[in-house]
Amino acid sequence: MADKLGDLLQRRDAQNEPDEFSIIRKYVQDRFEVTPKLSITKSGISIGVPNSAIASNLRFELFELGQKLKSKKRLFIRIIR
Repeated sequence: MADKLGDLLQRRDAQNEPDEFSIIRKYVQDRFEVTPKLSITKSGISIGVPNSAIASNLRFELFELGQKLKSKKRLFIRIIR
């Protein structure tokens, strides 16, 4: 399991996106029917959702989502427009 930003960026797919992004994007789309905006930083992965209702429901499912990921990066939820 990789924890470093460089390791995550080396494991990108053909669309130049880490594997974790596709897992998170599919999970959020299946559960909430919205496409999240994702970004990666040194401290973790940020998941941007359009409203607080989705953000609060996703907060309760972070543990389950974290289990599906290959990395130990922290997951942050942000409300974006």
